[in-house]
Amino acid sequence: MDIKQRWIVVNLKAAGERVTKTIGRQTDRAKEKLDKDLFFLQAQRFICKEDVLKALGALIKRQKYHQLTTLDCIAHRYMKEKVALKKGPVKQIVWQTSAKVEQKYEAIHHAIEQRSCFILATNADNKALTL
Repeated sequence: MDIKQRWIVVNLKAAGERVTKTIGRQTDRAKEKLDKDLFFLQAQRFICKEDVLKALGALIKRQKYHQLTTLDCIAHRYMKEKVALKKGPVKQIVWQTSAKVEQKYEAIHHAIEQRSCFILATNADNKALTL
């Protein structure tokens, strides 16, 4: 079936303003959730550094409009005995993470542009349509 079609991409200012508010609310909610998840992740202690990176990777993977920056793995050493200068033998090393949250401005701008446009399609011929 070879049907001739005309397509017009329409970008409305009102739609852009509406979408900007919607995306703004979505990014605010996503940041609140990410801050909460990151708070609990930073409070956890991990056995090895790879577990820390795996947990951070899982958290980063779910983010659409935010990214984690200044990722850091902190080692905490537990001694067998309490020594004044902590020069004794190490009983265990556990790892903790710290990170900061930043917005992905390009992703937000792209989402706003994408959602504020729509396509108007028709199969009417040129004689029936005027712009």
